[in-house]
Amino acid sequence: MVLVEYGSAHGASSSQVTRWTFVKLLPGTRRCPAERRHWKSPSERTSVRLTVRNQEVTLPTTPLRPPGHEALLAAARVEFAERGYGSASIRDIAQRAAVSLSALYHYYGGKQELLYALLDEGMEVYDQACLDALARVGDDPAERLEALVEALIRFRSGPRGSSQLELTEGRSLNAEQHAALRTRQAEATGRFREVIADGVAQGLFRTPQPDDARRTIIAACNAVAQWYRPDGPVPLTELIDRYVGIALTVVEYRPRRYRRPGPHSTTA
Repeated sequence: MVLVEYGSAHGASSSQVTRWTFVKLLPGTRRCPAERRHWKSPSERTSVRLTVRNQEVTLPTTPLRPPGHEALLAAARVEFAERGYGSASIRDIAQRAAVSLSALYHYYGGKQELLYALLDEGMEVYDQACLDALARVGDDPAERLEALVEALIRFRSGPRGSSQLELTEGRSLNAEQHAALRTRQAEATGRFREVIADGVAQGLFRTPQPDDARRTIIAACNAVAQWYRPDGPVPLTELIDRYVGIALTVVEYRPRRYRRPGPHSTTA
């Protein structure tokens, strides 16, 4: 058994946090040369390289979030949603989270880092929802497209916060943060691209413009964040069904036609 602990300190850049990994070793185990990494957000996962009995292994690890971290993000989410990023006050965020300003600045350099942490956390939640949804279906492109649409609708129709911030406040990030967020968004878009391309290749999706179809579907789902309210007249399940139908129409879905053998059928 190897126990992994984390220490942290501010890095040279206000937009990064430098963390060192400390490993308690058992007899016969030694740590590889010390590694130091800049983490883009508190939710980023990393790993530790060890040599156990002369064999190098890599252990996946998850960083421990600092005390008060969730309260800070929750407070920032509410402040940004209610007042907008530009009008939100870092002092009000700290007060809402019931932490001192010095404690807030110990973990985050300011509003911009809080915004990026929220957006990164939201993308992590959405990515996992997509992976879980795809794991529940088979290889049929139509089923996989339905799964992705459902995951995106559930994400965009959730509580106002990270999802809407991504659509409206991403421009407030610095260049490095914006590039990192765009990379994650590109990965999410790639799932739709792959599924639609697979459906076209199998002759199930007849659209002659798969890229336009993908953009149309994603844009329609994203727009849900601007108008949908959980207490409104449209239940979430009905909303999902509507947008799944729209997506299948946009890709011009044509299901396979085949006859299942009946109980009285015979074979030659």
